[in-house]
Amino acid sequence: MTQPQHTNKVAPGRTAAAVMGTRERITKLGLALGLSALVGATLVTGCGNGRGYDYDGLRGAYTTEVEGIPMEEDPVLVAQNEKLAEDERVALIREDCRSGGAKSCEVMALDAFNDYSTSGNLTELKSGIIVASRACASEARACLLKGNMIFRAYQDGMDIDEWRPGRYYSEELLDAYTKATRVGDPKLRAEAYYQRAMVHSTFGRYSAARSDFNQSCTIGGQEFCLKSGDELAAIAKHTTKQSGKAKITTQDVLSLYEQSCDGANATACLRLGDRLYAQGKSKAGNEAYAKACNLNEGSACNALAYRLDRAGRHTDARQFYDKSCSLKYPASCALLGREDLVKGNLSSSYNYLEQACSLGDNTSCQFLGSLAQVIGRNDNARTALRSACSLSNGVACYDLGLLEALANSHSSAIEHLGMACDSGINAACLAQSGGFASAQSSATAAYEKACSLRSPDACLNLGYSKLQQGKAGEAQNAFRRACELKSAAGCEQAAALLQESGGSTEAAKFYTQACALKSPSACTKLGLVYYSGAGVTKSATRARANLNQACKLGAQDACVMLKKK
Repeated sequence: MTQPQHTNKVAPGRTAAAVMGTRERITKLGLALGLSALVGATLVTGCGNGRGYDYDGLRGAYTTEVEGIPMEEDPVLVAQNEKLAEDERVALIREDCRSGGAKSCEVMALDAFNDYSTSGNLTELKSGIIVASRACASEARACLLKGNMIFRAYQDGMDIDEWRPGRYYSEELLDAYTKATRVGDPKLRAEAYYQRAMVHSTFGRYSAARSDFNQSCTIGGQEFCLKSGDELAAIAKHTTKQSGKAKITTQDVLSLYEQSCDGANATACLRLGDRLYAQGKSKAGNEAYAKACNLNEGSACNALAYRLDRAGRHTDARQFYDKSCSLKYPASCALLGREDLVKGNLSSSYNYLEQACSLGDNTSCQFLGSLAQVIGRNDNARTALRSACSLSNGVACYDLGLLEALANSHSSAIEHLGMACDSGINAACLAQSGGFASAQSSATAAYEKACSLRSPDACLNLGYSKLQQGKAGEAQNAFRRACELKSAAGCEQAAALLQESGGSTEAAKFYTQACALKSPSACTKLGLVYYSGAGVTKSATRARANLNQACKLGAQDACVMLKKK
C-alpha cells in the first residue's frame, strides 16, 4: 500500500530524525491509509452527520496492539493493556498530525466528530473543524468531512465567529464542498456535489442546487440519481406550499428518477411510476412499475396489479399480485386470500392468508383465525389469533380467549379475554368470568343450580367445568343453555364445538345468534360461513351484511374485507 505523503514541516522542538522515527512507528501500527480505505464506504443521505466516511474502517486501520505489551487473559489486565494501546495510538496520531500528516489530522477530526455526537460539547466540534481544515489543505477527501462538520455546527446553532470571525456559514460550506469535488474517488466526488447542492438548497439557491444534484447523479450513478431526485421533489413540494409556485419543475424530478431507474434502481422506478400516474401518463407509469417489479420490488408489483385491476385487466392483475406475494409483500397475499374466499376457494384463501399473517399483517392473522375456526382447524386458529392479539387486536384476543377456554387453558383464557375487554370488546367482558370455572364437584353442582335459575354466566361456567371433566356432550348442552339466556360467548362456544365435530349447519345457527348478540367475531365468522357455504347456501349478499355488522362492532379484518369486495 502506498504510504501517506506528508510535508517536511517539523513541529517546534523536534528533530527531523525524531519525526521520521515516529512515522516508522505509525507505519508499523498500520497507519498507511490510502484512498482505498474509504472507497467502499457507505454514503449516507442527509446533512452534517459525517456521510462519506466509514469511521470504523478508517480508525480500525490504526492497530491497537503495541509491541511489548502482553495480552493477558485477566480482564483487568486486558482492559489496562487496551487503554495503553489506545493512548499510544492517539499520541502517535496527534504527533503525526502536528507534523503535517493530513490523514492523521483526518482521523483526529473523525474522533472529535464522534465524541461531539455523543457529548454535544461544542468545543469538541470546534476543535474537530480546525483539525479537519488542516487536513483539507492537502487532502481533498478531508474537505468533505470538514463540510459535514461545519454543516453540523450550523444546524446546532454554533456561532461561526467563535472559530471563523467575519465569515458566513454559506461561504465556509461552499468552500469546503467545492474543494471536495476535486477528490479522485467518483463516489466521494458525487457525494461532494450532493452536499454542495444541499447547501444551495438550504440557503434558497434552487437553480444552483438543481445543477449540483444533476452533477452528483451524472458522476455517482443510480444511487445518487435517486436521492438527488428525492431532494428535488422535496424542494418542489416545499416551495409550492410556501409561495404557491414550485422552484423545481416536475420534469427536473422525473429526469433524475428516470436515470436512476435506467440504472436498475427499483425504488426509483417505483417513484417514477407514481409520478407518471399523477400526470395521467398511465402507460408510462405501468412500464415503470413493471420494470421495478422485474427488479423484484414487491410493492411495485402490487402497485401495477392495482392499476391493472382498476382498468379491468383482472387476469393480468392477478399475475402481478401473485408475484408481489411471492416477493413477500403482505398486502398482496392478504388481498389474494380475501379474493379467493369470495370465490369459494377456501384452501387457496387459507394459504394466502397464512402467508400474509407470517409476514406480519395483523388483520390477516385475525381473518385467518376466524377462517380456521369455520373450517374446524382450531389449533391453527390459536396460532394466528395469538399473533393478531399480540398486536393489540381486541377481537382476536376475544376469539383466542374463547378457544383457550375450550382447550381448558383457563389462565390463558382469562388473560386474553381480559385484554379484549380492556380494548372495549363488551362480549369479552361478559365472557371473562367463564375463565374461572372449576371442575370440582362442589363447584359443578353450584353452576348447575345457578344455571337452572337462568344465570347465563353460570351456564357458561358449567360448560367449561364439564369440558375439564371430559364430558363434551354435557358441555355442549350447557353452552346451548347459556346461548338461550343471551350469552354471546355461550353461542360461540356451542358453534365451535359443533364445527370441531363437523356440525356446520347447526354451528351456523349459533353464529347467527351470537352475531345478533353483538359479538364481532361471530359476525365475521358468519360472513365467512356464507362466503364458503359451510353448512349454508352460499350468499355473497348475506356474507357482506354480516361482515358489515362485524366491522361496525370493531372487527378490523371484516372492515378490510369490505374494502375489497
